[in-house]
Amino acid sequence: MSELSSRARCRRLYYEACIPALLLVLLACSHGTPSVALVESGGAMQPTSSTALSAVAVGLAGVSLALRLDWTTDDAPLQGAAEFRPGADGGEVWGSLLVPLAVLASSAGAAKPVSAASARSYAVAAAASLAMAAAFTARVVAARTHGRAQRAGVWALWLAATCAVGRAGGPALGASAWAATAAAAAVGGLQHWLTRRAVTALPRSFTLGEAAAAAQGVVAAGVDLALVIASPAAHAGSPPVARLCAEAAVVCLPLAAHAAARVARGRRGWGGAAALGGAYAACGLLALALVAAGAGARGSWAPALPAWQATRAPAAVAAYWAALLAGAAFCASRGWARGAAASRLALHARRKAWHFLAALLFVPAHLAAPQLLRVALAGALAAFAGAESMRVLGAGPLAPAITEFVRRFADHRDAGPAVTAHFALLLGCALPAWLGGRSAVAALAGVVALGVADSAASLAGLCFGRTRWPASRKTAEGSAAFAASLLLAVAALRALTRDPAPLAGDVVLSLALAALEALTEQNDNAVVPLCMYALVHALPPLLAASPATRAVFAAGAAAAARLPEALEAARRRRAKAE
Repeated sequence: MSELSSRARCRRLYYEACIPALLLVLLACSHGTPSVALVESGGAMQPTSSTALSAVAVGLAGVSLALRLDWTTDDAPLQGAAEFRPGADGGEVWGSLLVPLAVLASSAGAAKPVSAASARSYAVAAAASLAMAAAFTARVVAARTHGRAQRAGVWALWLAATCAVGRAGGPALGASAWAATAAAAAVGGLQHWLTRRAVTALPRSFTLGEAAAAAQGVVAAGVDLALVIASPAAHAGSPPVARLCAEAAVVCLPLAAHAAARVARGRRGWGGAAALGGAYAACGLLALALVAAGAGARGSWAPALPAWQATRAPAAVAAYWAALLAGAAFCASRGWARGAAASRLALHARRKAWHFLAALLFVPAHLAAPQLLRVALAGALAAFAGAESMRVLGAGPLAPAITEFVRRFADHRDAGPAVTAHFALLLGCALPAWLGGRSAVAALAGVVALGVADSAASLAGLCFGRTRWPASRKTAEGSAAFAASLLLAVAALRALTRDPAPLAGDVVLSLALAALEALTEQNDNAVVPLCMYALVHALPPLLAASPATRAVFAAGAAAAARLPEALEAARRRRAKAE
């Protein structure tokens, strides 16, 4: 790669980093970072916002931008380890910001007023996500720092951030500040261990940022599930069973995959299938036990079962799913997904057909039976994990057929032993639905962004794309199709769900996500939906703010966008003077 194209790529990646960084700052400043405080009379908890946690969030955004800006000016290698996914940058920005961004957006989108139990859950989730992000960022910065004194400074800043998180999260945990700080440091270490396990177990399947974000998501789900189980009185009647099912699936499926790899590796035929099935069945029972511990003992089943029995929506949705999946299977058996791809267009048409199928499956289900959809998405994730374990391990007679089918849809991002495209698509649709919120546009962010906009962008770019973005394979025509189709889909969804919003906000939403899709080298099936989910919750307060507030934010965004040019000009002047 020439020096000119390398600098263009680094600048493009800096602009990509600006989107989640500015979003996190906007959420932390407009909504605040969730925390709880003890009311002096009675010792009860009330929702509040932590200035310390907001400062940590803003600091993480600033450090992430500074790191990317440093790589831009120094042209340092972004990712050289052979164990990471090739053809992409390290994605460290997303490892630092994606999970805190999702957690703060979920808190911002919660129905108001927030109950004490919900406030406690949001506060613990915010503290845990920021603790993990701070630990990951500190490791990244320390690895790129020369000199013991500088490394000591990095870890001193990490310790200060962890102490701030511990002091803010202590009341939510019902623990002292020291105990909460130790817990924050522990979850940071746990996410690092899980990140290393994911990268070593599935080399070339993830970038560092993707692996870190996945590990942080697993730990965050486990922390919330443990909090619900450990404090039954505080969470009586909440959270809903669907959320517990999702968290149990996220926590138990990595354990099931690890156990299956230990017991079924090298065993072919039905013996391998039996061993793999036993591992997944055991972890499935563990997941059911966790859900029962979180819901059954406190009667969380009671509000759900009568509602499901009083309506025919779940049965109608199940019948609709069965008919749609049967039609898709028939089309696949007739040759739609058989044979080698004759061209890039044929491959992309196949992949985007699954995106469109996801939209057809999930949008009506969310409108008719949202809790059923959330539970079904957890079950689908378990089925995907079992099938992929069978394929990777070669366990069972169906493994060759699964391998042949899956490889028809693989692209350059599926360079490792695991094909992650279908997981990214499912999680991109599921995570906004699991995180929830008052807006159907937020809950269906993944379905709209991937099922409609991403499909339109890919096909339009391949068919009509002529103008490529600098140092990118993406085209301006594809980005325009993404923005236009997303704007139309969001407008249609708002009309369908009677969820009005200013047109200016939807235009900004569409343009920002089109820019992100064009700029990123990460798996856009994962990052674009969560950024759309965050944008849906971050934009209304900004649009409702005073003109002075909007002007300040716009000036800050413009200054961040112009930093690379300013530093490049300063470097040229310095070189000329020398």
